[in-house]
Amino acid sequence: MKNRILIVEDESIVALDLQNRLESNGFDVIDIVSNGSRAVEKAITEIPDLILMDINLKGSIDGIEAASLIKRQIDCAIVFLTAFADEKTLKKARVSDASGYILKPFRENELLITIELAIKRASVKKKIEENSNWLYSTLNNIQDAVITVSNENQIIFLNESARTLIGENVSEGDVFDHELFIHVEGGRTYFQYNDKKTDIDYFQTDIFDEDKTLLGKVHFIHDISKQVAFEIGLEKARIAAENSNRAKSDFLANVTHELRTPLNTIIGMNSLISELYIDEEVSKMHELIGQAAETLLRQVNELLEFSDIDRGQLKINISRFSIQELISEILGTFKDQIELKSLKIVDNSDDIPLLVGDKNKVRDIISCLFSNAVKFTKSGQIRIRSQVKENTLILSIADTGIGFSEEQKDSIFNLLMQVDGSHTRIFGGIGVGLSLVKELLDLLNGSIEVESVESEGSQFTIRIPIDISDDQKSEVEDNRKFEPSLSSTENPLSEYSDLVILLKEIDKLLIDDDYKLIEKKIKGYSKSHKLIELNFESNVLFRVSIAMKLKNKEKFKTIMKEVIVDSEKTTGGRL
Repeated sequence: MKNRILIVEDESIVALDLQNRLESNGFDVIDIVSNGSRAVEKAITEIPDLILMDINLKGSIDGIEAASLIKRQIDCAIVFLTAFADEKTLKKARVSDASGYILKPFRENELLITIELAIKRASVKKKIEENSNWLYSTLNNIQDAVITVSNENQIIFLNESARTLIGENVSEGDVFDHELFIHVEGGRTYFQYNDKKTDIDYFQTDIFDEDKTLLGKVHFIHDISKQVAFEIGLEKARIAAENSNRAKSDFLANVTHELRTPLNTIIGMNSLISELYIDEEVSKMHELIGQAAETLLRQVNELLEFSDIDRGQLKINISRFSIQELISEILGTFKDQIELKSLKIVDNSDDIPLLVGDKNKVRDIISCLFSNAVKFTKSGQIRIRSQVKENTLILSIADTGIGFSEEQKDSIFNLLMQVDGSHTRIFGGIGVGLSLVKELLDLLNGSIEVESVESEGSQFTIRIPIDISDDQKSEVEDNRKFEPSLSSTENPLSEYSDLVILLKEIDKLLIDDDYKLIEKKIKGYSKSHKLIELNFESNVLFRVSIAMKLKNKEKFKTIMKEVIVDSEKTTGGRL
């Protein structure tokens, strides 16, 4: 596109000569006018890229006055033409913000160079002004306060956010000493003005010229008062949530503790009463009552253990144990369910020596997984495999049950999550088991892997870091014998030396009817041996405790005789 030029010249010969030269060099001369008034009118109407303006014009206003009037209306490059080179004329031309001037008579090259430079300068100036406007608008519309100061801390620029922060009466040229306004106290940075404190993020940067000379500084102030208020509210909410969660955990722990006491009594009393009846139908009823109570107690124990984990009160207790006998004990608790469904139990475990670890937690993990396998398997088999590799216990439980989908696989370890979550589901449980397994494994630095095909079955594989006992001749811990339909492993009973000793001590105390001391000894034994409900020892203690409450010495003698006879069979008469 050609640059458009307006010629203002009252000598027609000079004006035509200018027109010819310009048009021959590719410029578009939009008009030639001979006086200042007409020049102003034409410039405002046409808005040319450049005006060649003769200084000495005929009429009421000269070229310099016409240029001033034009500059007030439009932004246009103006080059003066003059035949006079006196200082007074040149001074007037410079004051008028002209883009250049040419002395008459002029050379063509000089004319063209001056015009090109003037147009280029006007284009650059326009671009700078546009960029400045963008920058000014941007700085004025951001929420951060921006203050630019000189080396003497005089304000060169401040945006609208800075005016709001400091005060509307502050302006360019005033002194800004940031140390009077910005303070750091106890890790908090705040801006203080007229006794008002505002939490801020603050930083400053230096401004240098091309010679690395310091020109001034830019202060950036970000108001974070809303963010601070939000974080304070969030922290209060977090504390409230933690207190609420702690109260929930404490409540759950208290409730489960309270539930366990009557449940233990129900189980013990039911066991004693069932022994008084020979009638097969009544015995079956008592058996069903016992199973229901033991199931409920197992669920209560799961909740209690989960609440202990939640409160950080569950500790690791190390002891020696046999994994084979632990599995046998667990299978014994599910004997009736296994026989009722005619499930086949296949044990492909290796011959593993005594292990050193937290027996109770390992029992709980395996028991939860086996409970699920029994619960969700209508028919078929449950396969158990245990082995130790590189100080890691690897145990898998595979079933031929209902399985679950890939979508369900991602959430089965969530608390209160069940494969069938409907109110009419045919499977029991409260959805704590697998969540508890995951928490216990985390506590033991273990892991779990799951494989499942819907309607075909599932396999859970756990890995727990564990040690092998240095003394493989140590006594194995207690278990009850269980013989469902194991395919490979015998499960001999362990010695009950501590339990037999306790029963003999109770027998001596009965001579003086010292029931309070007997109760104290039973509680002390349970605590020191960290008994888990539903195993053999705890079941014996339940029965003994109830017999003592009833002051039934004959029943105690019967229980004691059973334990001693059973132990002698197991140990070959060593007790």
